[in-house]
Parts: sequence; C-alpha cells; structure tokens
Amino acid sequence: SAAGHTSNGKIAPCASGATSCRTSSPCDSSQPQSFAHKRIRAVQRKLNGSHPGDITLDDLKESMSPPVIKELKAEGFLSSVEDIVFGPQGCDRQRLREQVQVVGSALSSEEQVRALVDQATDPNILGRTWAGWMPFA
Repeated sequence: SAAGHTSNGKIAPCASGATSCRTSSPCDSSQPQSFAHKRIRAVQRKLNGSHPGDITLDDLKESMSPPVIKELKAEGFLSSVEDIVFGPQGCDRQRLREQVQVVGSALSSEEQVRALVDQATDPNILGRTWAGWMPFA
C-alpha cells in the first residue's frame, strides 16, 4: 500500500519524526511537532468520515488542561458544550450523530458538509464566538 494509507483505504496516523505514515505508531505529544501532528490527525479523521462535531469537541478538549476538563465534567458543563456543538434535537448535526452512533458508519462527504453548514449557521454557536474573530482575514 502507498505510504499513509492502510489496506482498507483509510488514512493512517503518522509517527513523530517519521518520513512516512504507519498505523503502528501514534503521534508522541511530547514532541515539538505535536501541534502539527494533532492537526494532521484531525484532517485524517475528516477524510475518514468522522462527524465534524466530534472533531470540534476534541479540538476544544485539547485546548484545555486536564484539570479544567475534569472540573467541567464534574460540574456538568462538558455535556452542555456537547449539546451546543451537536445542536438542538432534530437538526442535521444531531441526526447525523445518531446515525454514526447507532449504525457505526462513517459520514459521506455530503453528510459532513451538511453537518458543517448546520454548525456554521447555528445562532447558538455564532452568538458564543469570540468577539475578535475575523473569518474574512
């Protein structure tokens, strides 16, 4: 198989410092390239059909320290963040999440786009966006 692809066609994770991708070596977060490897893993998940909301939640969690995550879980705030990311009952993001959880299948490109558009136009998320965010820049 070509470097970076597994036998089932999915994109394989890269090892730190590796010149090619292999499925046996996860990224080492102690390496200085850790941020780049996390971004590469996020792209791999997108290409493999992960739900955009799951990727968003993981990105949010990776930006917080473990004690903060533990406190958010203990106080029930993490489930509130999850509710915001996946939207209200009946929206596309919620239906697609249930499809992934129940069926266990990857989302198609079209389904990922629907979830992303739904997430990008959700007033509840837009109202919480950082005031200095400049998406046009």
